[in-house]
Amino acid sequence: MLLKKNLRDQVRDYLLSEMVTGNLKTGKTINLAALARHLKVSVTPIREALTQLQQSHIIKAVPNRGFIIAELDVEEAEDLYELVANLEVMAIENSEFTEAHIVELKKQQEVFENATDAISRIQADLEFHRLLTKNYKNN
Repeated sequence: MLLKKNLRDQVRDYLLSEMVTGNLKTGKTINLAALARHLKVSVTPIREALTQLQQSHIIKAVPNRGFIIAELDVEEAEDLYELVANLEVMAIENSEFTEAHIVELKKQQEVFENATDAISRIQADLEFHRLLTKNYKNN
């Protein structure tokens, strides 16, 4: 069972873990109701996590099918990384950072550098980028 605090992030981490271990395969549809029963949470944090993963292009929303694990070719990946990098640069250029924000970013960078497995690195990287762009007013 998942804790009530940060359910969206816990569900997202669970889904990422399932993808890495091969329990969720490319092209497979994610059943929200079954996942909610399995994790013993409502569908709301599941939808939020799936939307976050969709925005990261890790999964795709398919009309009348729900969410599926996305297939990504090399060209798409290169385009997405370039696009995300450009958006983050714009967000950073239009943000103000306090000393506390800098300390928070440095701590998260250490978490990333000390990650011992792929899931931990992905989670640490997502959190670093969230912290990096959180001061930008346009989500």
